[in-house]
Amino acid sequence: MSAIPSRRRRRAIAAVVTGALALAVLPAGVVIGSSKLLNEKGGNSVDDSPTTRIPVTPTAMLAITNSRNEVSSLAMIALDPSGKGGSIVSIPVGANAEIPKSGTIHRIGDSYMTGGLAALRADVEGLLNVSFNFADDLTGAELAAVIGPIGNRDVNLPAPVLDTAADDTAVQVVPAGQQSLSPMQIANSLASSQTGVAESTRLPNVKELWTAIAGAATTTPASTGPTTTMGSQDYGAAEEPTDMMGYLESLLKGRVQVWQLSATLLTDAARNPNNADLYEIDGGEAIMVMASVAPSAIALVSNSIAVMIDTPFDDPQLVRQAVLRLAYVGANVVVVRTIDAPPAKETQVFYSDEAIRADVQGYTTLMGEMQFNTSAEVIEGVNARIVLGEDFRTFIGSPGGQTIATSTTSTVP
Repeated sequence: MSAIPSRRRRRAIAAVVTGALALAVLPAGVVIGSSKLLNEKGGNSVDDSPTTRIPVTPTAMLAITNSRNEVSSLAMIALDPSGKGGSIVSIPVGANAEIPKSGTIHRIGDSYMTGGLAALRADVEGLLNVSFNFADDLTGAELAAVIGPIGNRDVNLPAPVLDTAADDTAVQVVPAGQQSLSPMQIANSLASSQTGVAESTRLPNVKELWTAIAGAATTTPASTGPTTTMGSQDYGAAEEPTDMMGYLESLLKGRVQVWQLSATLLTDAARNPNNADLYEIDGGEAIMVMASVAPSAIALVSNSIAVMIDTPFDDPQLVRQAVLRLAYVGANVVVVRTIDAPPAKETQVFYSDEAIRADVQGYTTLMGEMQFNTSAEVIEGVNARIVLGEDFRTFIGSPGGQTIATSTTSTVP
């Protein structure tokens, strides 16, 4: 596992300094609704039996390369624990992969050019603080062979898909607008990018293309168990695919959702001295998404406690606030899920060790008042379960909740 321990906290601090802790609207990256993402089986299959294990969510990294052997599209595939359905998370190829130890600033896509698939995988794992079970790089033709069974798909592209030809001229791959594309056209579109053109101009098309693939999935639920309550269903261990064809086949056997990680162009000369097409991802959003769709893949990035967040609110902005604040004080947010219950007034904390209570009590400057409850429930890999209440919503909208403390009594590595 190559995740760098200081990254999550550094990104959270950066978000705080730039005012990202204000209630901001997340970018429009959700295809079938934010609550569906947070309800994904990977994030809510933890039952409330005395001892529970977080279900396994196999993950794969898929890099699509263009004719110049550059990564043009990049995605994480997270399978449902049942092995049917899951999530596609679209990742900006130009995301910042700064390595604190060396101070090197570069795009994660550049790593593929210098170190191949292994270097790209290491950067993306570090960026998202996850560990992939599998990684592969496919050309447009290879991807077309993998997604061939989906048949023609209807898409509505906001802009034409353009590529750079061998003579450095722009060539149109498919036009903009509503149309039906073959698997080859979808694959070639994901494998297309223009030299010298900002990736941000392509992201709306990329999201639409991944959505077209996801739309070919089976529409019935991936499992017959509860999707918003803490059930006791035992999913067992789904067989982990051994190649990208296996991942795509498993993915399309159940409901599939798509999330495109937001990207903000870095214009700061100190952080982007070469004025590269370099983007910062939203740290709170990334943690929220990973903890929702692939909790078993998350790497602990500090020596602090591991936390599960339960939310009764259908509001990803609110959850992002909780995630970002906990990350800021060094906590590892490892599971996020929605629960089918009306929100209580107080934010509740469930724990089984008094030492954990002492740590979480130090978070009140960023989380507001919390009610503490001892619990006999043991969730493997989780030290405390926090259930967001109305008080948290009120707190983050108050002047005090928008002021970030410069110190904390929590144990921060």
